[in-house]
Amino acid sequence: MSQYDETSTSPRPKFPKFHKKTRAPPSPTAEVESVPLPERVTASSSPTPEGQSPVNHSLLASPSRPIRPGDPIPVLKKNRFGTPPDVCGPWEGKVATIGSLNGFLVTSPTREYIPRYPREVEVIQTYEDGFWGEHEYSRHPQLYVEEMTHLACIPATPEQDEMLFDLFHPLHASRDWTEDRDIAVHGLGLIKREMRKSLARFEAISAADASTSRYGSFLIMLLRQAVDRMNYLPSVATRSIAVAAHVQRLALELEGLTTYLQVVLPRIESSEDFSHSVLDVVGGFIREGAVTQTWHRVGIPYWVLQPVSSEVAVWRVVQEDALPFWLSTRP
Repeated sequence: MSQYDETSTSPRPKFPKFHKKTRAPPSPTAEVESVPLPERVTASSSPTPEGQSPVNHSLLASPSRPIRPGDPIPVLKKNRFGTPPDVCGPWEGKVATIGSLNGFLVTSPTREYIPRYPREVEVIQTYEDGFWGEHEYSRHPQLYVEEMTHLACIPATPEQDEMLFDLFHPLHASRDWTEDRDIAVHGLGLIKREMRKSLARFEAISAADASTSRYGSFLIMLLRQAVDRMNYLPSVATRSIAVAAHVQRLALELEGLTTYLQVVLPRIESSEDFSHSVLDVVGGFIREGAVTQTWHRVGIPYWVLQPVSSEVAVWRVVQEDALPFWLSTRP
């Protein structure tokens, strides 16, 4: 039987009771002892006296706050006057702007305008003309990518070759698409015969010029597929326009690749200065210093992104241009 069984007649032992003591909260008026912070030591300050611990400046330093939406935009002023040279220095600005790129300056040493900067997006929008708006690399300057320099060499206008006019033709469903009445499904059709014939001929022209490049052969294969789809697969108007625009896009990219292989690459490999022989090509946006100097020397038009500084030579301050009128902004 247990010593403390209920049937036992012996008295139970009494254990002492422990009372929990609660501490009163500090008075809001109580004084708090302040610890003086060490004084900031500058380069001109006297050295730390012997016997005292040195000041840890990393604890006192505060990083500069990044520019946020709503912050005042730095003021950009021109600091060069008179007529600018035909070609300015690599980082100088015949024109300059800040636009919506807070903290960054966009300059061009050769152009009189600054196109809209193509901001990074997760999904590229296809508009009613079949193009991609500010991300349309065959019509609008894009940010430099090392393996795709030929995109900056795409012709900017058809002036250098009359055969290119059809590649710059703005497509629209009401003008360039017709419904096929001979098929059973209503609302399907093709690009009009004349336009299909004009675009299809670039398949053979591009194949003759760019087939020496492995990537050129790949583009030629894509162009053939796009031309076949444009010719033989009836679609709704918006899809047919998008396919025809892709034919234009690929043909212009092949033109850019040809220009890069036949004109730009020999200039890069040469030691001559071609900065005053600027090519009539799309160009691009640059952030790398070495690429800026190379493009400046070989005559590729560009717009360089650099931190805002009063040291940058600026002849004229302009606003960022809107998209060209022939690029649609309607989905």
